[in-house]
Amino acid sequence: MVTRGSTCALSAPFAFLGSDYDDELKKVYTQTKTSDIAVERNLLSGMLGDSMADTTPLKKLIRKYITDDVIAAIGREYKKGRRLFVGTVNLDAGRAVIWNIGAIANSNYPEKADLIREVLRASAAIPVAFPPVLFNVEADGKIYDEMYVDGGTGSQVFVYLAEVNWKQITKKLKVKGKPKVYIIRNSFLDPDYNGVIPSVMPIASRSIDSLIRTQGVGDLYQIYALCERDGNDFNLAYIPADFTEKPKEGFDPVYMTDLYDYTYKMAVNGFPWKKGPPGFIRK
Repeated sequence: MVTRGSTCALSAPFAFLGSDYDDELKKVYTQTKTSDIAVERNLLSGMLGDSMADTTPLKKLIRKYITDDVIAAIGREYKKGRRLFVGTVNLDAGRAVIWNIGAIANSNYPEKADLIREVLRASAAIPVAFPPVLFNVEADGKIYDEMYVDGGTGSQVFVYLAEVNWKQITKKLKVKGKPKVYIIRNSFLDPDYNGVIPSVMPIASRSIDSLIRTQGVGDLYQIYALCERDGNDFNLAYIPADFTEKPKEGFDPVYMTDLYDYTYKMAVNGFPWKKGPPGFIRK
């Protein structure tokens, strides 16, 4: 089972499909630049519209990588019992929505390829920065549209819902051994010092960064608590504080390549997975 949300959702299909798609995964991660994702709108257009940028380039990028062959491969893995979940948020309802991408890929729905690509775009639709994605739905014979945005608006990282009784599932399926949960948080989790200029935009930017970081830490504590409750083995990776490179743009290929190389070297001799969330001390 692979779960992803936010801008990491584009890499999820390749992580799910495994080592045959490592080249595609590396390209997505290290060769994508800001202009491949979005085109900035002028301030007036942004304020009067639904976002500050146009993500038509992202739509083209998703179509380039998430081909019909990739979708067919996801469908085949679904039939083997494997699952790929992508998180979004229904902004109208104010709730998280998790899409079963494998089930869609394995379905007979004629527009499944476009639906999957739009779900991935919605999962990366950072509110205000990027435009939301509208999906048409039918209820009581009437057609409505629902507005979907970045999965990180609901949770920065997720594995499964708290309502799921994982012990019951593993017992029912006669699973041998202890289920392992691996969380890769593509972010810094340690607080850092960065003097803030006393102006509205720097204060807002720093506050949002802090909110996202602490929300992510909270999500990790919830996942850890679920693992402890259900007998799952918790393993966590995140960007260490001693990686000090700085991106020069929102999506900086040079920065991402440096980060890729840094973590690759960490993994060569066996990646040092953390056995608890940041700040947690086992007794």
